[in-house]
Amino acid sequence: MGATPPRHVGVKDHMRGSAQTKPGRRDIDIILNLRDARVFDTHLWRNKTKQGELLSQIIHEWATHPSRFPGNLTLPAQNSVLLKGESLRSYLSRVALAAIHTVLASEGDMTATARRLSYERTAFHKLFARLKARQRRAPVYPHSDGVNGFLSLEKMMERHVHYALELCNGDKDEACALLEIDRSKLDQILSASSTDNGERNS
Repeated sequence: MGATPPRHVGVKDHMRGSAQTKPGRRDIDIILNLRDARVFDTHLWRNKTKQGELLSQIIHEWATHPSRFPGNLTLPAQNSVLLKGESLRSYLSRVALAAIHTVLASEGDMTATARRLSYERTAFHKLFARLKARQRRAPVYPHSDGVNGFLSLEKMMERHVHYALELCNGDKDEACALLEIDRSKLDQILSASSTDNGERNS
């Protein structure tokens, strides 16, 4: 079976006559890959939004985002999300560590990174070591029902799929897009999970 072709999204009809787009280009054709198209369509359906309105919002947020201004640095996207069950302290530690890594990648060495973040070098090294140690003490997947505190790979996959489905309100297509797997793989994991649970309960 051949790969699903990318989908074209046009916003010509919505943009025409919109006061917010004058002056400026009104006809925009965009090609989305399959994963992005699934997420895009699910958002449209769930929020009863027209595709032109959503694209206008995305473009506006991009045009006004602080990352576009010279000298600003952008942290990885996951740092804008407070994870389920995550405490404020854990979240701030995670973002602080991401900020250090981002600045380090830009500046090239720890001395320049400390200077960019307005830290004295010794204090900065202590902070960095403390944040890394805190991250190591709080891994994502260890659990009390695993061997030596860790889950099997199969159990990790199962819980990851269920968590994605919870985030997507049970929408399997959106969960597949989020996890970057196809529907057959997701169904296979769920089927194995149901079989294991049935054997344990029998």
